[in-house]
Amino acid sequence: MSVGSDPLEVPRRLHPRGIIARSWPALAIAVVYANQRRADGVLTVQELALGIGGIVIVTLVVQAIAWRLTTFAVDATAVSIRGGLLVRQARSLRLDRIQAVDVVRPLAARVLGLTELRIEVAGAGRSRVSLRYLAQADADAVRDRILALARGDAQPMPAEAVGAPFYVVPNGMVFGSFLLSHPLVVLAIPAAVVAWLLGFLTAAAFGGLAAVGLSVLESVRRATGWANFRITDAPEGLRLRRGLLDTRAQTVPRGRVHAVSLVQPLLWRGMHWVRVEVTIA
Repeated sequence: MSVGSDPLEVPRRLHPRGIIARSWPALAIAVVYANQRRADGVLTVQELALGIGGIVIVTLVVQAIAWRLTTFAVDATAVSIRGGLLVRQARSLRLDRIQAVDVVRPLAARVLGLTELRIEVAGAGRSRVSLRYLAQADADAVRDRILALARGDAQPMPAEAVGAPFYVVPNGMVFGSFLLSHPLVVLAIPAAVVAWLLGFLTAAAFGGLAAVGLSVLESVRRATGWANFRITDAPEGLRLRRGLLDTRAQTVPRGRVHAVSLVQPLLWRGMHWVRVEVTIA
């Protein structure tokens, strides 16, 4: 396939199901707020239904117009993106400035069979451009095409060129490392339970417990984001895959690795665990 015949050079739209994927956060917030107002007796059932229905229609219409106005194309020198609802914008991302192309699949998008493509560009401040959303096969094809052109190849490498993972981090190690990184938070939970059972838990202490709970939830969210971590050797560099609920495939070009650091927190030493931090130039 020659570059001139590449269908990605023709401007194309994102997947139409992305209208729903981009709308659900606003809809969820509206439903929770309206339900709370209903519980307070401010809204009747009919008003609640009309309000939520109106928000659904308006949100979907706005997202549909934004989808209709957004296009992207990939040619031999750049990735071009056009869009904008109130203010029209056109961006051209030079291939030689692209740092990474990541394939991200949030849980809500995975339910709809969609994938987000994140393109990181170097410059006077690193910026990120997202294509939300594409079908899984289309996202993989666009990523492979961009990386192939960025390294000077006329077409992507065949799928067989990507080998099997050569390093896998067990999930037990991932979750254990997060627990050992926040020992005070972990110990605060049973201590608070004991205090509550003994009647020592005051209102102020309960507020502190709530803060601890939020910290624990954030640690769990980060841990699930790094679960199923594996590294695969690909033609364009090292391909990192991770995530339990939201999944992410990141490609690290070999020629852009600027520094590698080894970090070992105090409580990791007994387990002989080390965190590898890679800086991309």
